[in-house]
This record gives sequence, C-alpha cells and structure tokens, in this order.
Amino acid sequence: MHDYYIIFTALLVFAVAPFLPDVVYDYFVDTYVGIFILLCISLYTITYGYLPAVTVFTAIAGLYSESHSRKAKKVKTVDVSNNSILSQAINNIQNAPKLVSFEEHPAMEIPDEDVVTFTPKSSDDSDIVKKTDSSINEKEALPTISLSKDAEALYEENNLAENLK
Repeated sequence: MHDYYIIFTALLVFAVAPFLPDVVYDYFVDTYVGIFILLCISLYTITYGYLPAVTVFTAIAGLYSESHSRKAKKVKTVDVSNNSILSQAINNIQNAPKLVSFEEHPAMEIPDEDVVTFTPKSSDDSDIVKKTDSSINEKEALPTISLSKDAEALYEENNLAENLK
C-alpha cells in the first residue's frame, strides 16, 4: 500500500519540477546536503521494490535535469554590456598569429538566427540518385575445393604434407 503513495509522490515531484522556484534548486538540489539527502531517499526506496525505486529515481533525475536546464538558460542570457570583465575579454580577442607568410584566415561568419536544416541547399548537389544501366558488381566466386574430398591432393601439391602413398 505504501508503494502507491511513494509512486504517486514521485510522479507529482516529477510533474511539478519545472514549476518550482529557483530557490529550491539553488539551496537544496545543488548543495552537498541536498545531494546526500536525495541519494539516501533514492537508495532507501529500493527496499520497497523496483517500481517505487525507479519512479523516485526518475523524479530525482527530473529535478537535476531541470536544475541544469535553468543554469544553461542563465548562461545563455548573460548580458555582456553589464559585465565589464566579460565585455573586456570579448573585446581583447585577437586572431592567432600566422604560422607561414601566405596563410590566410577568413573572417568568422556568424550564423543566422534562423532554423538550420540539414537538407541540400541550392549551392549543394541534388539528392537525386541516378541509376546505373548495368550492374557494377564485378565480384566473382573464387575457385575452392572441398577439403573433405581433395585435401590430400592439395597438401601434396603444395608440399604441405609428406607423400602418404
């Protein structure tokens, strides 16, 4: 009976994870104490069976994936203009020195904000396959012998065995 409560609670935590405030992730999930507590909970639920253990593990994994997702969004939205050290570092980026005198470095192209697709472009070749008129398979079966019938003659011809006659 306790299994159902554990499973329901784990599924509820998994469903609510995207809506929890950042405080939960910053001061509980991402701390050593929180990691230890969640690990102990995950290991303790193994005593109830595999289904509660898997659902609790999934709920805890959902918490960690949401935490990492929020960290990635924070990094993505860093404003360079407000951070003087970061903007200074970006402005100090220099091209690598040339190794040989005739080496050329093209200017870095910043990709468009549009969605990138992996289909052939107009500058690429087409994806139409042209069929060949005849088969290009020129493989031929090599001549073989049955070792059960002709092994003695083969060994004698190649001096691999003494004359048995």
